[in-house]
Amino acid sequence: MNKSIEELRIDLENLIISKGQTMENYEKLLYYYQISLGWSEKKAIEYIIELFDKGVIDKIIVLGKGDK
Repeated sequence: MNKSIEELRIDLENLIISKGQTMENYEKLLYYYQISLGWSEKKAIEYIIELFDKGVIDKIIVLGKGDK
């Protein structure tokens, strides 16, 4: 992706809102990727967007609903 970090943040926020989710869980993912894996914020956001695009996030959301 050749988008700026600001554009990526907006894209991620829009994806999160479209799924009826809150930013809190994704902030935890961002933190994990940046602190534990040493990724830049841009790389972490791009990866989370990729997880949305591949349907991985949808599967996680469905599995999480089964715990309730």
